[in-house]
Amino acid sequence: MAETKKTKQPKQGKKSKKEATRWLYPESVNIDYQSVLFSSLDDWFKKINEQLSQAQIPLDFLSSISTLSYLSANFGADAINELAGFFKQVAITNDGFWVKMVKIGTNTDLAPAEVNYAPGDSVIIGGTTGIDVYRSEPWLREMQTTWVQENTQLIKSIPKQHLDDVAKITQQAVDEGWRIEKLRKAIQDRFHIPENRAVLIATDQIGKANSAVSMQRMRDYGIRKYKWRGAMDSRERKEHVDREGEEFDIDHPPEDGPPGYPIRCRCWPEPVWDIAA
Repeated sequence: MAETKKTKQPKQGKKSKKEATRWLYPESVNIDYQSVLFSSLDDWFKKINEQLSQAQIPLDFLSSISTLSYLSANFGADAINELAGFFKQVAITNDGFWVKMVKIGTNTDLAPAEVNYAPGDSVIIGGTTGIDVYRSEPWLREMQTTWVQENTQLIKSIPKQHLDDVAKITQQAVDEGWRIEKLRKAIQDRFHIPENRAVLIATDQIGKANSAVSMQRMRDYGIRKYKWRGAMDSRERKEHVDREGEEFDIDHPPEDGPPGYPIRCRCWPEPVWDIAA
């Protein structure tokens, strides 16, 4: 019997330099964002079901659409209150990777960003204790405010779009003489639509926040170019796979934006460390 040739398997757990220095997508923040949105949706679905349970015919429910529209004004209040904290956590997570990237790319020990600390905290860097031993990023507050405002509008759009859909189905039920049981099922069967929108908002917006912070931190450091890096898996869109390793000027990104900015993009920028240029 011929001897079977054994294939040497690569060692597990050892990360390449690229893997160790990449800007990872803040998945834990995305999960937290989705969680509070789903909590808001649970309350919203209860309100709809309450109105459905009181209706005897579709026309009864059609008249309650205005009530639901009024109730939707408070949709997502808890999620909106958490937005500033989500952005801050993205900035903190991003900074942890950025400090490591600077160390490996330039052999420089970069002080942590101010966002990591509460006002008045004593910070210890290299054995030195002080109040101002961190990087000041005055642009971060404005970026956070803009992101919170944009996300507030996105959250408030969830029940509005859903009610538009519910109203169309209800009008169809009235016109075609459905029984109320059929209408209830038709509306409940479409609860997945606002759920999918909530997932899209959280996933996309956390990626956009991470991208914006990454690009500004590179600008602060004097970096003018970056290489496009992607997840390189089956989920990555072809045009992003085609950009792998391609260099871009930091102020002239592709048409769909820098890495991490396009919808649900998980790509990231690898700094080109030619600071003198």
